[in-house]
Amino acid sequence: MRFYSRLIWALSLSLLVASLLLVPSSEATIEKTLKFSFFQNNGGLNDKLSPIIINNNEASAIQNVNFTLGGAVEKRTGFASDNRANLGGSSVNGLFQFRQKSGTDFFVQTVGNKIFKMDSFDGTWDDITGGLTIASSATVLFDFTTANDNLIATNQNNPVITWDGSGDAAALSGSPPQGRWVAFHQNIVFLANTSANPSRIQFSNVLDEETWTSTDFIDVAANDGTEITGLAILLDALYIFKEESIYRLSGTNRDDFVLSRMVTDIGTVAGHSIQVINNKIIFHARDGIYLYDGGINVTKISSKIEESLDDLVFARNKFSVSADLKSLNQYWLSVTTGSGSKHNLILIYDYFHNAWTKYTGIEANAMAMVIDNDGKDQLYTGDASRGFFFKQNSGNSDDGAAIDAFYTTKWYRFPEIKESDKALRLIRVFAKEVGNWNLTVDSRQDFAATTSSDTITLIGSSDIYGTGLYGTAVYGGETVIIGRIHLMLRDNFFQFEFSNANADEPFTIFGWDIFVEAQDRI
Repeated sequence: MRFYSRLIWALSLSLLVASLLLVPSSEATIEKTLKFSFFQNNGGLNDKLSPIIINNNEASAIQNVNFTLGGAVEKRTGFASDNRANLGGSSVNGLFQFRQKSGTDFFVQTVGNKIFKMDSFDGTWDDITGGLTIASSATVLFDFTTANDNLIATNQNNPVITWDGSGDAAALSGSPPQGRWVAFHQNIVFLANTSANPSRIQFSNVLDEETWTSTDFIDVAANDGTEITGLAILLDALYIFKEESIYRLSGTNRDDFVLSRMVTDIGTVAGHSIQVINNKIIFHARDGIYLYDGGINVTKISSKIEESLDDLVFARNKFSVSADLKSLNQYWLSVTTGSGSKHNLILIYDYFHNAWTKYTGIEANAMAMVIDNDGKDQLYTGDASRGFFFKQNSGNSDDGAAIDAFYTTKWYRFPEIKESDKALRLIRVFAKEVGNWNLTVDSRQDFAATTSSDTITLIGSSDIYGTGLYGTAVYGGETVIIGRIHLMLRDNFFQFEFSNANADEPFTIFGWDIFVEAQDRI
């Protein structure tokens, strides 16, 4: 009996000593693993706030990615050149689709001191400059409209141009003023910001763009120190933008026109930034990008990207150009950033998700939305130096060049866990199966540079050990790669970046799970 009592006492003492050696603080720990899921990461870029406090679905940095309707993050598509014929080796300073009531389609572009047309996307540019003398440059852009089945083009530097779809273009007869902006509204051609009167809008006779009466004009706050910077048609009214105000012209003819000032202190600096989207007007103002409802309500939609806007070349904001890519619910704004002397950045506003992203690698001096021969909307851009013309959203490379895409998360803190007692062990990434290439996943801790860099192979034909592949599943009809990356990170803050910098290697990320260990003291 004494032997067994001593044995039990010895074993108890051994266990006590072992426990003291394992826990010097005389405290035991219980580890619990918590899973944090992040799907629908479609909040877009937020570089205004600290990356610690932005929303979980927002990015602290972003480049060359979109958001799907379901909220996935996907690498943008590329662009392809459409006829590399030498059109003068100069800037493309105007693009427009000219559609006639007969059903005939032309694509028109101005390049340097020339004007060209393409018949129904046949791939061949024909010079229709004729006897015109065109003085233009990368910073003197053309504005276009279709009026009474004729093309009208103006840039204030030259006589107004017209073309009826045959032969060469010519100067519009009737001695119209050389305006900066043109619109066809209520069967009348309006020309605004004339070379002699920058706050004046003049108009033609009804259904007759070749008859201009010298007294048919309206001065828009002629003595306020600003000029007319753009025009927009919304429903039954013509909106006249100045640098710091917006006016509405109502009525149908010279006898009942009514000019009303609708907005003060906000206007546009760039007439080519104006787009009418879902019965509202988006435009680039001096201090950001705004949405206007046509009444008295103007909403700033660029607050989350103030740091990106601060990096723009302010003097070139007036040359920004835009397009409405309806198929992706995107407003494109081509701008110049850093020390650039030509546009080198596209700011993308996703108006479905109310989110921002950014594209690089696209030099868009002019833009145009067109309807192709299949009835599809297509976006085309022209560059600032070579006279090249590109079809956007075509393929997965930028005319053969790589697309460097990344999405950087916020700095996750996981406040559900005590800051000093957490360890990140695993991230599980759900991505679309697309091909035999990699998605890079960089892991960071406590504001340091990359701590760990791993890859996930985006093909699920076999399990490839060492590349982060874990398995596949079918999700919403898509085959999904489940990438599993084991980590050993102990700290307060954690961040991830998903990227691919190669050509012809798209990716779509549906979301990710992060597994964190909580260590509760007892």
